[in-house]
Amino acid sequence: MLKQTFKLSTESNREYIYRTIQESIVEFYLRPNDRINEIAIAEKLNLSRTPVREALILLEKNCLIEVRPKVGTFVTKINSNSIKTVVFMRKVLETEIIRLACQQLNTKDLEAIIQILNAQKTLLTLPDEFDTLFSLDNLFHQAIYSAVGKEKIWLRLQNFSNPFNRARKLDIMLGNVEKRIDEHEELLEIIQNRQLEKVEIFVAKHLNNVDELLERLTKEFAEYFETV
Repeated sequence: MLKQTFKLSTESNREYIYRTIQESIVEFYLRPNDRINEIAIAEKLNLSRTPVREALILLEKNCLIEVRPKVGTFVTKINSNSIKTVVFMRKVLETEIIRLACQQLNTKDLEAIIQILNAQKTLLTLPDEFDTLFSLDNLFHQAIYSAVGKEKIWLRLQNFSNPFNRARKLDIMLGNVEKRIDEHEELLEIIQNRQLEKVEIFVAKHLNNVDELLERLTKEFAEYFETV
């Protein structure tokens, strides 16, 4: 099942199709081993098959789908080593991004980030808001990148972050959200108080639990992960 999305005015048909399928996979509307049907997607989105085919080529390049000769096209399973690679990249990048945030963010920037955090807290009290909580989790980090003038880095990072984002969404589906919000509050306090000396320790704590995360997820969703 595809996630319901709306085409942005800035998107080509190929970009819109790619984003729709990519979000559907990352957010588990399409699950590992689900078959991808080019004709059905074209009909569902009321578009021709050419941009669908182009989007599928890019999705395969980004390891979200795989073509099995004489069988069909399927959503890939999640690769644990790819998750660890993404986490390493984010540790390096986000240490510097948060340092910049400590030095540059103004009151208006902070108010926007606080609004996102408050929205996350509100949703904690509501049932089955996994999609919105996941989106707000992303938006929180994106807002920090944007506030220091590095939104393009955030957008490029997303091209590599699909395995990690799939794992994060699964963890949210398991209900592991409060710890993330607590860490966001801690990060906001570090930025507000310009505590540069705490940045590296925070990032390490925030991202160093990848082995624990994988152990938890592979136990609950073994069928979604590649076997090592």
